Amino acid sequence: WVLRTGFTHSSYSWYLLKGGLVALTVFVAVYASFWVAITTLYRRTQDSFLKGLSLGLSLFMAQLAVASLGAGPLTSPGYAGVVGIILGLVVVIRREVIRHAPVGEEQRRD
Repeated sequence: WVLRTGFTHSSYSWYLLKGGLVALTVFVAVYASFWVAITTLYRRTQDSFLKGLSLGLSLFMAQLAVASLGAGPLTSPGYAGVVGIILGLVVVIRREVIRHAPVGEEQRRD
């Protein structure tokens, strides 16, 4: 069987075809780690704005992961900026929550 097109309708199969099982595993692990981080921040923060932002980002990342089963948004160059901004927001929010955590709380891991 020969793949006659350079396009696949699933981001996960694209990573599997282009980089093998290792690339797919790394991709899923990195994406999942960001999703777990933002979901954990949603549960830990007391600030209503950050809580709302964290929930929105968590739901966006979840729908993007599901949408990638039937479309290729995580492999499309047009989505690279959007995904990069989302992942950057996760890092910034996490840093902000840790900075404002009560003394001793920043050491706690979920």
